[in-house]
Amino acid sequence: MRTDDAPEKPSPAPPWWGNVVFAEDAARYVRVGPFELWIERRLGEWTIHLRTGTDPRDGALEIDRDVADPGVPPIPTSGTQVHNLALAPEANALTLRPRLADRAVVFSPSRTLIVPARGRATLFATSPLWLELATAQSGRLFEAPLWRASDTWFGDTNDGELCYASRLHATREPAELLRLPHRAVTPLEIANGSDEPLLVERISVPLRSLTLFRDQEGQLWTESVRLEHDRGAGLADVTRSGAAPLQAHGAEKVADPRDMHGLRFTARVFRGLFGGDDAR
Repeated sequence: MRTDDAPEKPSPAPPWWGNVVFAEDAARYVRVGPFELWIERRLGEWTIHLRTGTDPRDGALEIDRDVADPGVPPIPTSGTQVHNLALAPEANALTLRPRLADRAVVFSPSRTLIVPARGRATLFATSPLWLELATAQSGRLFEAPLWRASDTWFGDTNDGELCYASRLHATREPAELLRLPHRAVTPLEIANGSDEPLLVERISVPLRSLTLFRDQEGQLWTESVRLEHDRGAGLADVTRSGAAPLQAHGAEKVADPRDMHGLRFTARVFRGLFGGDDAR
């Protein structure tokens, strides 16, 4: 029972996605972490201005503000990416949707991690989200990253893929993570079924195959991913749970996977195996 002296638990921030509805000759503003969005509506034409800051740890959140309101940044005259959309005159709303990354994201543990032979470990990683814009009349229009991670190659020269590199490390405890509105948390369960220790320097997480959830505190999560290694060359059997992780209390589904792959597949996900892995 809560006493009068007990502090009230802060309410979760409302979702930053959904419908942005407004009249002609008006403009709205949305900020999600380092990402800023200005939307102008005129008869038959919408102009979208996008700008991303330089700090991936930025936790700012401003949801659907009128540009005419005090304190709201005016529409920039330069330094933004601009999209002009020829929409039907009756269109009066844009739909904002969060999406997971369109490539695998590569993480490094915050501290050196060695998983003993036949051992297990769990890491928690956060990945940057994408924003999809759509209308009821035209469907999906385009999407943009809320934080543009740098490109990295994962795998060897002949058998690898272009991925994104996360600037934020994976941790052993979820409490060590920065909870940011523009990132989703993924629990990574590592099972080393080989007879040799597994040195984990980098992990490639196939986010295209994961579902996005929001818990009752407003944090975004993906389903848990189990990585079972029992062979060389950094390969592992990857199993996604298909449901919200246990840590995401009261979670509801926000977005389906980009790639509706089966729940189990094999992929190159590790770099740092004892015995050599030539991934770059």
